[in-house]
Amino acid sequence: MKESTTITVKGQVTIPKEIRKALGLRPGDRVVFEKEGNTIVLKSAKTLLDFRGYVKAERYISPEEARKIIKQKRGEKIKEELKK
Repeated sequence: MKESTTITVKGQVTIPKEIRKALGLRPGDRVVFEKEGNTIVLKSAKTLLDFRGYVKAERYISPEEARKIIKQKRGEKIKEELKK
């Protein structure tokens, strides 16, 4: 895929529609420019926050409750290791 665009006086460019579509970019998304030799690569800068809502939790677990569960599971794992 090869697309071209023009740089404005402010150094801005419009990312062509086909490129945005190929990268799954939407208004407000962040992108990263990486220099690889004499080439600049444009990548989507997705973070974990971008995936909020993709997985629906059965219920909310408070940080305190999560720590309690982790402590309990660690205790169970230690007991299993000691039995060996």
